[in-house]
Amino acid sequence: MKAGKERHMATGFAAARGQGTIVNIVAFVAAALIGNALVFATGSAGGPPPPGSEGLLPPGPVVGAVWLVQFALMGVARAWVLRDGGAGEWRGWLPVAIGVICLAFPVYTAGLSDPAAGAVGTVVTLVVVVIAMLAIGQSSSRAAWALVPLACWLGYVAGVYYLT
Repeated sequence: MKAGKERHMATGFAAARGQGTIVNIVAFVAAALIGNALVFATGSAGGPPPPGSEGLLPPGPVVGAVWLVQFALMGVARAWVLRDGGAGEWRGWLPVAIGVICLAFPVYTAGLSDPAAGAVGTVVTLVVVVIAMLAIGQSSSRAAWALVPLACWLGYVAGVYYLT
């Protein structure tokens, strides 16, 4: 069997026709919307931002929009690593793992109300993202680059926690 046909069969019909990227984006954005609805509906998101960070953080809706873009890029990264590295590529699960960690972010940073927990949680998440980018980059450099905005955002948030 030719490599092209083998790849087509391995990635599935939707991915082979270029729809795999859209499916992954929609899945990641839907997970972010549903996850955030649950986090905020249950009160797990905590209270206001840490004191002293008001001028450093964008308004809540902007932060929400930034996270939706980040989750869409995680979907792009997953689709690209599967397309470039093959459907059996274990690295395709790394964007999923990052997504789960990011969905849990408001919970494991003590509801965003404890600056120390927020700072540690943010740095740990940043380190995980950078390690995942390095691993993903071995299969698909463009998939790794799709996660650069997330690393930048986490670096910014870590800086805000450091300054407050």
